[in-house]
Amino acid sequence: LRASRGPLWFALPPFVGPSAFDVLRAFVERWSSEVELAVEVREERWFHGRARADLAALLRANSATWILTDTAGRRDAAHMTLTTRQAFVRFVGNGLDPTDFTRLDAWAARIATWARAGLERAFVFLHQRDEARTIDLAEHLDAALTREGFPILGPWREGSGHAPPRQQLRLF
Repeated sequence: LRASRGPLWFALPPFVGPSAFDVLRAFVERWSSEVELAVEVREERWFHGRARADLAALLRANSATWILTDTAGRRDAAHMTLTTRQAFVRFVGNGLDPTDFTRLDAWAARIATWARAGLERAFVFLHQRDEARTIDLAEHLDAALTREGFPILGPWREGSGHAPPRQQLRLF
C-alpha cells in the first residue's frame, strides 16, 4: 500500500487509563517510523491535567497522531489536540440524529480552518451502530467539505441513479 496507506490506528481499550502510561510510552517509542501511528485513548482520565499533557508530549515527540474521538455525550474525547500535521477523527454517529449532521458540519469547518493553517491531511472514520446508514454521514460530510472549499471524491451509493466512479476509488 505504501503511498496509499494511512496511519495505523492503535486503540487502547476503554478501561486502560493513564496508569498504563509507561507501557504506552514503551510501545510508542519502539514503533517503527516506516508506518505512521495514530493512537486512540478512551478512558476519561487521559483527557485531563497531567495525563493529557504527558500523552500529547509523548505523541508529538514520536510523530504519532492523537485520534480525536467524536461520540455523542463524550465531548472530552474530542479533545482538539493535534500532535502531528494531520488530523484523524473517529466519528461515532447517533443513528442519524440531527445532531450528527450538526457535528459533521462543525468538523468540516474545523478541518478547513486547520488546512488553511497548515494541516497536511485529515482522516475521518465514520461509523455508527447501523453501519448501512453510515453512507448518509459520508454524503453529508462530503457536501459540508465541498461548501468549505475542500471537495473530496465523495461516496458513491449503489442504486443511487448516479454513475459509479470511472476509476477504482483510492483508499486515501
